[in-house]
Amino acid sequence: MSKKKKSKVKLISLVVLLILLGSLGVAFLLASMPPEEYNPFLLDDAGQELAANRCATQVLALASEFEKVEPIQHVITEKDMNQYLASLVQIAIFAQGEKGMATESPRVAQAMEKAGIRGPMVKFRDDGTITFMAQSDSTRKIISLDLHLRVNDKRELFVTLTGARIGRLPLPVGLLTGAVKALQGTLGKPAERAAGDKIDASEVVSTLIRAIDDEPLDTTITLSRKKPKALDRLEMRDGTLTLYFVPVKAEKKSEKPL
Repeated sequence: MSKKKKSKVKLISLVVLLILLGSLGVAFLLASMPPEEYNPFLLDDAGQELAANRCATQVLALASEFEKVEPIQHVITEKDMNQYLASLVQIAIFAQGEKGMATESPRVAQAMEKAGIRGPMVKFRDDGTITFMAQSDSTRKIISLDLHLRVNDKRELFVTLTGARIGRLPLPVGLLTGAVKALQGTLGKPAERAAGDKIDASEVVSTLIRAIDDEPLDTTITLSRKKPKALDRLEMRDGTLTLYFVPVKAEKKSEKPL
C-alpha cells in the first residue's frame, strides 16, 4: 500500500474514531441530564401529614361513591399522586390507625428501597400513558418508564411498558425488563383483604407495577358488599386521570383484583 493510501486510511480511521467518541460523549451527556419534567415533591413532616390526611379523605369519598347504584367517576390529579409518592411512609402510619383501611404503602416503599429507587414521581400523558420517573442509586441517574394504560371491552386493564430512558437517553425497552421483574418480585403477591375494606392509592400503584407487561387485570372492585363496580374506561387530560366505574354483578373473587 502506498504512503498516500496509508495516510488516507489513517485519516478515515481517525474520523470514524472521533465520530464514535463524539457519539459516546453525546450519549453520556444525555444520560447524565435529568428530564426537564423531573421535579419530585420534597415534603417535610408537616407536608407529609397533610398529604396523608388528604389521601384518607379521598379514600373515604370514593368508598361513599361506591355505595351508589349508578355509574361513578373518580378523579386523580398528577399533583395528588406525586404528593402521595412523597409521603408513602406517613400515609401507611395514618392508614394503620383507620379501621377498615388496608394499605400497601410500606411494601411499595420497601420495594423501591430494595430496587435502589428514590425520589419517585409521575407524569400523566393525554394519550393514556403514565411516565414514572425516579433516581437510580446504582447509576445516580434518572430512570423513566412510559406505562400505557388501556381498558378493553371486558373491563380488563392492560399495562404496557412502551418506552424507557436514562436521563434523556432513549433505551431499548428490553434493557429494563429485568429491573421491572425484580421490582415486581420484591412487591410479592397482593395482600388479602375482605370485601368492604377501604383502600389507599398505594394499592393502585402496587397493582400497576405488578401488571406491567403481565396478564390483564380484572378491574372489579368491591368496596360495598352489595354494589361491586368495574372500571369501564379511563381518560387522561391536562394532568388529570379520570376513572369511570360502572355497576357489575357480584361474581366469584378474581385471583388478581385491582
